[in-house]
Amino acid sequence: MFAWAYFGSPLPYTVLAKWAAYAQPDGQGVGQHVLLGLARLRPFHVLGSNWVILSQGLLLILAVRGAWGWRRTPAVWGLLPFAALEVLRLAWQRATFFDRYFVPALWAVLALAGLGLALPFSRLLRTLLGGWLLTVAAGLFLTAIGDPLWSAGLLWPIFCALWAAVERWLVRQNGNAWARAQLAILVGLVLLATWHLGRMEAEGQRWVQLYRHERSLKVVGLWLADNVPADAKVLLEPIGYVGYFSRRVLRDEVGLVTPAVVQSKLAGQMDVLTYLDLLRPDYWVLHCDDAQRLQAQRAPALAEYQFLVQIDPLQFAQGRRVPSGREACYEVWGRLGLAP
Repeated sequence: MFAWAYFGSPLPYTVLAKWAAYAQPDGQGVGQHVLLGLARLRPFHVLGSNWVILSQGLLLILAVRGAWGWRRTPAVWGLLPFAALEVLRLAWQRATFFDRYFVPALWAVLALAGLGLALPFSRLLRTLLGGWLLTVAAGLFLTAIGDPLWSAGLLWPIFCALWAAVERWLVRQNGNAWARAQLAILVGLVLLATWHLGRMEAEGQRWVQLYRHERSLKVVGLWLADNVPADAKVLLEPIGYVGYFSRRVLRDEVGLVTPAVVQSKLAGQMDVLTYLDLLRPDYWVLHCDDAQRLQAQRAPALAEYQFLVQIDPLQFAQGRRVPSGREACYEVWGRLGLAP
């Protein structure tokens, strides 16, 4: 309400810019964005699509169970409506293009799922945490550690058949003792998978930080600071690191700090070459492969610029294909007559 009264819209301008850049062209309705939002509520995002769906289903089952089991606690009941309203809000805004927007809703769902796991080992919970759920959990774990046969689905039918037979025998022989053991095994698998996936994610983020941010975008910003006049206008997409280290006037291709770009996108002009004609920047920072493509197409707008420098710490332009290779490869072009 405050945003609506003060800014004239409940939709933040940055979200409008990203919607115009990323979501507007797909033409999807609110219902489709609700489904996209629910798809973001996943405990792990490095698994294959089938396992993501399974993990999401288990998470939501446990969350509903936690909300119902702790229904006499008012604070707990607030978590489920909060998560639902967050998903609906982002779907209404068509702001479903980044995982990070759904972190508050995911936290609420994870909290409820934890409460669901913490309930006494009742008959219903024993059913949920029985042999088949343990089978799925083991499958998620084996997929997480990268077993190629399991990931290809070749071991799944064999494992299910064997586990069903073993489960039936163990329940008949041991009853509740085996049920409690299943819970301990399940918790152990979840902890192991969480540690392994967390380590994988940390290593991936470290790689991105090192090569894309520090050895690419930061270097671009420092190069602009050393070689470009202070009042020069620079067009680019990744404005964060480059803007901070360059201290130059930036015009961004998404439109976060350039309203004219957003208006152009809303009018249906999605081609970046349109922004060159509209903004007339002195310098242009673009991905290496985009520069190569425009050169191959002999784009008229590019004829007014000349190549100045290439920042490519992972040798993407030379054909090396590694994670973040394209995202770390940039070229700086300058308008003819203005280049340093």
